Amino acid sequence: MAQILDDELETLEDKWRENSPEWKRKMAQYDAYLQGAKERERKVARASKHKADEEDKRADTSEWQASFRPDDPLPDFSFAGQSTSYTASELDEDIAYLVRRNPSPPDWALKCLRRGIAVHHSGMSKGYRSLVER
Repeated sequence: MAQILDDELETLEDKWRENSPEWKRKMAQYDAYLQGAKERERKVARASKHKADEEDKRADTSEWQASFRPDDPLPDFSFAGQSTSYTASELDEDIAYLVRRNPSPPDWALKCLRRGIAVHHSGMSKGYRSLVER
């Protein structure tokens, strides 16, 4: 059931991404941000040499693109909470740790977990169940 739900959400999300002007606009902004990465690095290096104002440094790190991950499930197609206490990168680290362990959870379970769909069953490994509970 979890796999079916994940597949359906992914299909709907893919269709939305293909047809959404909002998504296309966001991706264009993100691509422009990536294109300007080298210039921002040079700007930060110059600013650190000249001991720029703290306000200038904060402005460079406040852009949404810096933490944007276009391949992550979108909130409208996910049950994952938008909590700031447990980030997507922390989830990635925990999943990577689980994958290194033996036995690791099935791939479908990890894929579902990224979308906020979790299976809590006694047949799953203790590490996976603990991650689900977090």
